[in-house]
Amino acid sequence: MALARRRGAQAERLAQLLRHAARHVPYYRDLLAAGVVRDDTVDLTCFCHISRLSRDIVRDQFEHPKSDELTSRAWYTNRTGGSTGEPVVVLQDRDYNAFGLAIKDLYTGWLGRAPGEPLVRLWGSERDTRLGSLGWRNSFSNFIRNYHLLNSWSMILSQSLHRQPRAWISVRYEVLQTSISCHHALALMRPKIGLALPARGLGYPGDPGSGSTAS
Repeated sequence: MALARRRGAQAERLAQLLRHAARHVPYYRDLLAAGVVRDDTVDLTCFCHISRLSRDIVRDQFEHPKSDELTSRAWYTNRTGGSTGEPVVVLQDRDYNAFGLAIKDLYTGWLGRAPGEPLVRLWGSERDTRLGSLGWRNSFSNFIRNYHLLNSWSMILSQSLHRQPRAWISVRYEVLQTSISCHHALALMRPKIGLALPARGLGYPGDPGSGSTAS
């Protein structure tokens, strides 16, 4: 697709999203009425003036950012890992979850991992790691996708990796998903334990460390 057509498609999808938010989400209905969406007409030149949705707003005005069509969706409650303080409660639906999984597979594919090839994920949230490994649904999903989910706090910060390296080093993985700080810790520990890191890696924001990277 040509660049102009791609940008046009992106602008149209953004406009659709803004119209939907203005129609169904009280928080954005009030916010966008200042000039971005008026009478169902979207002015993208004002898009940069939309204030960011902060953690404090989500905590203090939890009902206000909810969609009025929430009851028609297969939604569930999720929480952030809480690595920066108190966990934030958010509502997500199955479409969001499916889209997120597809995006992750796309990104790891760009890094050279084919579907089904081993992937090790070191994550800083003990809750996410525990819930992502418990139950037959999660176990089956991880098995099908060949995901190996481990707790980076217990393995890296406590240096327990020295005591149990074969638990995951023996996995011939193509991609290692983790945070920048965990990448750094692994690099420092590599000469001590003979750890072979993959040529490709994927970092995520929101976990211990700041920013994201793909190498």
